[in-house]
Amino acid sequence: ITSEVPRSLALRVQGPLSRLRQLSSAQTGVVLDLRGATAGQRDVPVDRSDVTVPPGIKVLSIAPALVPVRFEMLARRRLGIRPRVTGEPGPGLVVGAVVPDPATAVVSGPRSLLDSLASVGTEPVSVEGAEGPIDLVVPVRATQPLVRVDEPLMVHVHVGVIVKQGERMGGGRH
Repeated sequence: ITSEVPRSLALRVQGPLSRLRQLSSAQTGVVLDLRGATAGQRDVPVDRSDVTVPPGIKVLSIAPALVPVRFEMLARRRLGIRPRVTGEPGPGLVVGAVVPDPATAVVSGPRSLLDSLASVGTEPVSVEGAEGPIDLVVPVRATQPLVRVDEPLMVHVHVGVIVKQGERMGGGRH
């Protein structure tokens, strides 16, 4: 399911007044049977039998009676890993090459989302105040909530820190 679904439905109910006064949304629920659903946009009917209410309460009507849902096929794809680098290195230095190892990750999710992604990221790698290269192992992260990183879950990231073009550093080169 890749579409937003309603967070709530309006129920018209009947029952003893004492039970109705105590009724809260936490005591109700809706479970839809989506078996056999195929890819595409569908309006799924919500039947009274799909609604759970406390004993003695009867559901008279539900609004909306149809819930629009978009179903998509799941897919797997290999994407490049683009590490996220934050901060600024020490004075006179800049970030050089940023190299993840491995360079790609296998992800899974809705086909349309995977087709729109060029890469996955990582948890931030900070170079704040760095005087030399940084080597860290960080988690791989997908930017879309419906996309899952299958492998690798962690990646080694090498961030080169080099002398800024046109500047000279005393004591050697980094």
